[in-house]
Amino acid sequence: MSPNKAVQPELQYNPRFRDGIAVCSFDIWLEPGAVVVHEWRSGLANRRVGPRLVFRPDQLLIGSDEVFLTPVPSDEWVHVEVECGLGGHAQIPAVYKVTLTYEGQMPEPYGDLPCVHRRFRALDQCVFLGSTEEETSHSLDNIHIALK
Repeated sequence: MSPNKAVQPELQYNPRFRDGIAVCSFDIWLEPGAVVVHEWRSGLANRRVGPRLVFRPDQLLIGSDEVFLTPVPSDEWVHVEVECGLGGHAQIPAVYKVTLTYEGQMPEPYGDLPCVHRRFRALDQCVFLGSTEEETSHSLDNIHIALK
């Protein structure tokens, strides 16, 4: 696929959570070459990004600098759970936790990951954004967004 034909599907939920422990869980399947960004946003005009995960071929990156966190395989379902404190439950600087579960494996937790914005305190938008110039695909299933 040429750069002029890049595909960027977006799926957005608007929970507008202000206080508590927010959890977003989902299952993801990535074909080789697929790129998916999952991020939490607050504020519509002055956007603050909290948790941010970037699924690239064979790896999971975090934050706006896309720091390597762990390998993630293609062609395999992975269950992802993201948890972050909001409002009176938020830490400063804001941090979150990610737990990955591969089929037939024990959950792998990663804690105290820094949010993109150090004062992230509300969840207005929970976004999934695909971005690729290759002919590939990804699948999302069992998306659940709630307060604990």
